[in-house]
Amino acid sequence: KVVTVFAALCSEINEHKQKAVTKYYIPLLMYGEGGRGDSEQDGESQLMTGRMLDLLQDLTMFINRINVLVKNVVEQLAALYSTEGTLKVINASGIHLETVFEHIGDALSILINLDNIFDNGGVFKNHWERYKRVITSIKGSPQEYGVDESKLRPFEKLLQNLEGVLMEGKIFQKCVKQIFNVEVTQNQQLHDEFLNCMKSLFVQIDSKLVESREMDTRQLIIGLCGLLVLHHNLFNVPK
Repeated sequence: KVVTVFAALCSEINEHKQKAVTKYYIPLLMYGEGGRGDSEQDGESQLMTGRMLDLLQDLTMFINRINVLVKNVVEQLAALYSTEGTLKVINASGIHLETVFEHIGDALSILINLDNIFDNGGVFKNHWERYKRVITSIKGSPQEYGVDESKLRPFEKLLQNLEGVLMEGKIFQKCVKQIFNVEVTQNQQLHDEFLNCMKSLFVQIDSKLVESREMDTRQLIIGLCGLLVLHHNLFNVPK
């Protein structure tokens, strides 16, 4: 049962990793390519931003699911490596689930990549500001634009929520700063297992970096860095 639970969680992380690339990374990275929407007067930039709203809303739910997954996997590991008799699932002495920790790193790397994409998306940020200015203008005289004022306020809240979740550079930070229970944060065995698996992953990554056939190993470094930050926040490790 323990293996089945971790297998299901890791499988879902793999699915989200693929989905992140095809559904979110590519549209966000390609946004504004072709030079369209450069003129504020022609309104093209506002139309382009408006077409992205459904994707951005879906992305916020996707990020929330990643956060839930990370917390779930960590809590499952805490139960596995618990020293408390009431929480202990099996005797985990000598069991090292490096693959599970690697998948946590994969999930965290998705969030780090999204932060990086939004931080470097100059065209999108420019268009987003233009879009907000249009909404502000409409708010000043909704009748002139034929807009129902009662529907404008919820839409403003939607934009504020999207901006708060996606564009403040805190997608990854909000995940690692989630509130975990004491069964996690005061679990010395889990703390030690985190360190052991991170050291092992580092050795594996380091050895592959010198190989002539090294492909995407460098991407694993992002996940390892994410694990280090998560470990720091979970166990209040001194900097």
